[in-house]
Parts: sequence; C-alpha cells; structure tokens
Amino acid sequence: MFYLEQKRKPPLLQLAPMIDVVFLLLIFFMVATTFPDDLGIEIDKPAADTAEPVTKDKLIFAISKAQDIYYAGKKISRTGAEKILSTAVQQKKKVTVIVHIDKAAPTNALIQFLDLTRKTGVSSIAVGVKQDD
Repeated sequence: MFYLEQKRKPPLLQLAPMIDVVFLLLIFFMVATTFPDDLGIEIDKPAADTAEPVTKDKLIFAISKAQDIYYAGKKISRTGAEKILSTAVQQKKKVTVIVHIDKAAPTNALIQFLDLTRKTGVSSIAVGVKQDD
C-alpha cells in the first residue's frame, strides 16, 4: 500500500490574540491598582478616633521630626511651600491641604505651617492621622 506523503505546513503562530490579552491585563491592573500618597519620608502619625478620609483635590505636605517640609517626596523650604500653595490657590479656588506631621515634631512646626497656609489663602486644612481601630 502506498501512502502519499503530505507536506507538513509549519505551525502558524498568531500573536494578535495574545497581544489583546496582554493589553486587557494591563488595563485591568491599571484600573484596579491604587497608588499611595508618597510623602517622601517615614512619618509616625498620631492616632485619632474621629479621623475621616478627605476626597477632594488635595495637596499633601509632610513635616518631619527635624521640622523639614516635604512635598511630592522632595524636601522643600518654607518659601517653596508658599509658592506651591499660592499657585494652587490661584489655579483652583478651593484647595484642601493635608499636613502629615511626625508626632515627635514640635507643635511649633505645625503652627508655623498652618499659619503659612492661611496666609496664602487656603481655607481648608486637615492634619493627617492614623485611624484607631
């Protein structure tokens, strides 16, 4: 008996469906991921029973034990903070400022920063704390 030898076609690898799946996974993870607010330094925040989350447009600052001011992960001066706040107030009428201050930092550092924010026209100021469970 004679068998006809068939030429084997090389397998065809289609990449389009695999690329579609990769993009769908990428979109899923981008949507499902939440990014923490990066303060730039490790802050040991005080705890409070009545803490509430702030959901508006916000500017987040941090004050370290050494009374250094941080914004967007970078150490800035008082005049730098004043410029950032003034620009934000000019661009948006309603700005919320959240200050995360280390509990070992002196109270004077917080008072000076709050005074600075009020001078620039910010009316909504919050202090970041840990929520007690």
